[in-house]
Amino acid sequence: FGGSGLGLAICRRLVTAMGGTIGAESTPGQGTRFTFRIPFRPGAAPPTRRGGALRILVGEDVAASRLLLTAVLERAGHEVTAVEDGARALAAMHGAVFDLVLMDLHMPGLDGYGVAAAIRTLPGEAARVPLVALTADAPEEVERLCRDAGFDAVLRKPFETRRLLGLIESLNRRPDAVREASRAEVE
Repeated sequence: FGGSGLGLAICRRLVTAMGGTIGAESTPGQGTRFTFRIPFRPGAAPPTRRGGALRILVGEDVAASRLLLTAVLERAGHEVTAVEDGARALAAMHGAVFDLVLMDLHMPGLDGYGVAAAIRTLPGEAARVPLVALTADAPEEVERLCRDAGFDAVLRKPFETRRLLGLIESLNRRPDAVREASRAEVE
Protein backbone atom coordinates (compact mmCIF):
# COMPACT_ATOMS: atom_id res chain seq x y z
CA PHE A 1 0.00 0.00 0.00
CA GLY A 2 1.32 3.40 -0.96
CA GLY A 3 4.68 2.11 -2.21
CA SER A 4 6.54 3.34 -5.25
CA GLY A 5 7.10 -0.16 -6.65
CA LEU A 6 10.85 -0.05 -5.99
CA GLY A 7 10.73 -3.37 -4.14
CA LEU A 8 9.00 -5.00 -7.09
CA ALA A 9 11.54 -3.51 -9.48
CA ILE A 10 14.37 -4.95 -7.39
CA CYS A 11 12.67 -8.37 -7.28
CA ARG A 12 12.23 -8.30 -11.06
CA ARG A 13 15.91 -7.50 -11.57
CA LEU A 14 17.00 -10.28 -9.20
CA VAL A 15 14.79 -12.86 -10.88
CA THR A 16 15.79 -11.71 -14.36
CA ALA A 17 19.49 -11.79 -13.39
CA MET A 18 19.02 -15.47 -12.52
CA GLY A 19 17.36 -16.18 -15.88
CA GLY A 20 13.84 -16.33 -14.50
CA THR A 21 10.48 -14.66 -14.91
CA ILE A 22 8.18 -12.92 -12.45
CA GLY A 23 4.46 -12.21 -12.68
CA ALA A 24 1.51 -10.85 -10.74
CA GLU A 25 -2.21 -11.59 -10.52
CA SER A 26 -4.41 -9.00 -8.85
CA THR A 27 -8.05 -9.03 -7.79
CA PRO A 28 -9.41 -5.66 -6.61
CA GLY A 29 -10.35 -5.79 -2.97
CA GLN A 30 -8.78 -9.21 -2.45
CA GLY A 31 -5.07 -8.68 -2.99
CA THR A 32 -2.25 -9.53 -5.31
CA ARG A 33 -0.31 -12.75 -5.80
CA PHE A 34 3.25 -12.63 -7.11
CA THR A 35 4.99 -15.67 -8.57
CA PHE A 36 8.40 -16.27 -10.06
CA ARG A 37 10.22 -19.09 -11.79
CA ILE A 38 13.97 -19.58 -11.82
CA PRO A 39 15.45 -22.28 -14.10
CA PHE A 40 17.61 -24.14 -11.57
CA ARG A 41 17.51 -27.79 -10.69
CA PRO A 42 17.71 -28.51 -6.94
CA GLY A 43 21.36 -28.59 -5.96
CA ALA A 44 22.56 -27.36 -9.36
CA ALA A 45 25.26 -24.71 -9.40
CA PRO A 46 24.94 -21.74 -11.72
CA PRO A 47 27.10 -21.84 -14.86
CA THR A 48 30.63 -20.58 -14.32
CA ARG A 49 33.59 -19.44 -16.39
CA ARG A 50 36.42 -21.12 -14.53
CA GLY A 51 39.28 -19.75 -16.62
CA GLY A 52 38.03 -16.15 -16.70
CA ALA A 53 36.79 -15.83 -13.14
CA LEU A 54 37.70 -12.56 -11.47
CA ARG A 55 37.85 -11.80 -7.76
CA ILE A 56 35.49 -8.86 -7.36
CA LEU A 57 34.88 -6.71 -4.29
CA VAL A 58 31.40 -5.15 -4.11
CA GLY A 59 30.78 -2.26 -1.71
CA GLU A 60 27.05 -1.50 -1.50
CA ASP A 61 25.03 -0.45 1.56
CA VAL A 62 21.59 -1.45 0.20
CA ALA A 63 21.11 -5.16 0.90
CA ALA A 64 18.91 -5.81 -2.15
CA SER A 65 21.41 -4.13 -4.48
CA ARG A 66 24.27 -6.06 -2.89
CA LEU A 67 22.35 -9.31 -3.40
CA LEU A 68 21.57 -8.44 -7.03
CA LEU A 69 25.19 -7.57 -7.83
CA THR A 70 26.41 -10.73 -6.15
CA ALA A 71 23.90 -12.90 -8.04
CA VAL A 72 24.74 -11.36 -11.42
CA LEU A 73 28.50 -11.58 -10.89
CA GLU A 74 28.50 -15.11 -9.49
CA ARG A 75 26.25 -16.30 -12.30
CA ALA A 76 28.86 -14.89 -14.71
CA GLY A 77 31.45 -17.06 -12.95
CA HIS A 78 33.18 -14.49 -10.77
CA GLU A 79 34.14 -14.80 -7.11
CA VAL A 80 32.43 -12.05 -5.11
CA THR A 81 33.15 -10.54 -1.72
CA ALA A 82 30.29 -8.19 -0.83
CA VAL A 83 30.45 -5.67 2.01
CA GLU A 84 27.97 -3.09 3.25
CA ASP A 85 30.15 -0.06 3.92
CA GLY A 86 33.39 1.69 3.06
CA ALA A 87 35.27 0.68 6.19
CA ARG A 88 34.61 -3.01 5.49
CA ALA A 89 35.64 -2.53 1.86
CA LEU A 90 39.02 -1.16 2.92
CA ALA A 91 39.43 -3.94 5.46
CA ALA A 92 38.72 -6.49 2.72
CA MET A 93 41.37 -4.86 0.50
CA HIS A 94 43.97 -5.41 3.24
CA GLY A 95 43.06 -9.06 3.63
CA ALA A 96 42.73 -10.24 0.00
CA VAL A 97 43.69 -9.54 -3.60
CA PHE A 98 40.95 -8.38 -5.97
CA ASP A 99 40.86 -8.04 -9.74
CA LEU A 100 38.12 -5.38 -9.70
CA VAL A 101 36.17 -3.24 -7.21
CA LEU A 102 32.54 -2.11 -7.67
CA MET A 103 31.76 0.65 -5.17
CA ASP A 104 28.55 2.54 -4.44
CA LEU A 105 29.29 6.24 -4.10
CA HIS A 106 26.82 6.95 -1.30
CA MET A 107 27.36 4.78 1.75
CA PRO A 108 27.13 5.70 5.42
CA GLY A 109 30.42 6.55 7.08
CA LEU A 110 33.21 6.28 4.53
CA ASP A 111 31.64 6.79 1.10
CA GLY A 112 32.76 5.40 -2.26
CA TYR A 113 34.88 8.46 -3.04
CA GLY A 114 36.81 8.01 0.20
CA VAL A 115 37.30 4.29 -0.40
CA ALA A 116 38.59 4.90 -3.94
CA ALA A 117 41.01 7.58 -2.78
CA ALA A 118 42.27 5.29 0.01
CA ILE A 119 42.70 2.33 -2.39
CA ARG A 120 44.79 4.48 -4.74
CA THR A 121 47.25 5.10 -1.87
CA LEU A 122 47.73 1.39 -1.05
CA PRO A 123 51.16 -0.11 -1.77
CA GLY A 124 51.87 -2.22 -4.85
CA GLU A 125 49.33 -3.83 -7.15
CA ALA A 126 46.38 -3.14 -4.83
CA ALA A 127 46.54 0.56 -5.76
CA ARG A 128 46.07 -0.28 -9.46
CA VAL A 129 42.95 -2.42 -9.17
CA PRO A 130 40.23 -1.21 -11.59
CA LEU A 131 37.54 0.75 -9.71
CA VAL A 132 33.95 1.16 -10.90
CA ALA A 133 31.66 3.69 -9.23
CA LEU A 134 27.99 2.72 -8.85
CA THR A 135 25.53 5.61 -8.64
CA ALA A 136 22.05 6.81 -9.45
CA ASP A 137 23.40 10.38 -9.71
CA ALA A 138 23.51 12.13 -13.07
CA PRO A 139 26.90 11.61 -14.78
CA GLU A 140 27.58 15.32 -15.07
CA GLU A 141 27.24 15.61 -11.27
CA VAL A 142 29.79 12.91 -10.43
CA GLU A 143 32.14 12.53 -13.39
CA ARG A 144 34.88 14.88 -12.19
CA LEU A 145 34.58 13.75 -8.58
CA CYS A 146 34.92 10.10 -9.60
CA ARG A 147 37.93 10.82 -11.79
CA ASP A 148 39.57 12.82 -8.99
CA ALA A 149 38.96 10.01 -6.49
CA GLY A 150 40.59 7.46 -8.80
CA PHE A 151 37.66 5.59 -10.36
CA ASP A 152 38.21 4.05 -13.80
CA ALA A 153 34.53 4.06 -14.78
CA VAL A 154 31.03 4.96 -13.59
CA LEU A 155 28.04 2.65 -13.91
CA ARG A 156 24.63 4.23 -13.48
CA LYS A 157 21.92 2.51 -11.44
CA PRO A 158 19.74 0.81 -12.30
CA PHE A 159 22.23 -1.00 -14.50
CA GLU A 160 21.72 -3.52 -17.28
CA THR A 161 23.45 -6.85 -16.68
CA ARG A 162 25.05 -6.89 -20.14
CA ARG A 163 26.42 -3.38 -19.61
CA LEU A 164 27.90 -4.32 -16.22
CA LEU A 165 29.51 -7.48 -17.56
CA GLY A 166 30.75 -5.70 -20.68
CA LEU A 167 32.34 -2.97 -18.57
CA ILE A 168 34.04 -5.55 -16.37
CA GLU A 169 35.33 -7.38 -19.43
CA SER A 170 36.71 -4.20 -20.99
CA LEU A 171 38.45 -3.14 -17.76
CA ASN A 172 39.89 -6.62 -17.29
CA ARG A 173 41.44 -6.63 -20.79
CA ARG A 174 43.24 -3.31 -20.45
CA PRO A 175 46.88 -3.26 -19.35
CA ASP A 176 47.79 -1.01 -16.41
CA ALA A 177 49.17 1.75 -18.64
CA VAL A 178 45.89 1.94 -20.55
CA ARG A 179 43.91 1.91 -17.29
CA GLU A 180 45.90 4.92 -16.10
CA ALA A 181 45.23 6.83 -19.32
CA SER A 182 41.56 5.89 -19.34
CA ARG A 183 40.85 7.41 -15.94
CA ALA A 184 40.25 10.66 -17.81
CA GLU A 185 37.52 8.90 -19.79
CA VAL A 186 35.09 8.10 -16.95
CA GLU A 187 31.90 6.73 -18.50
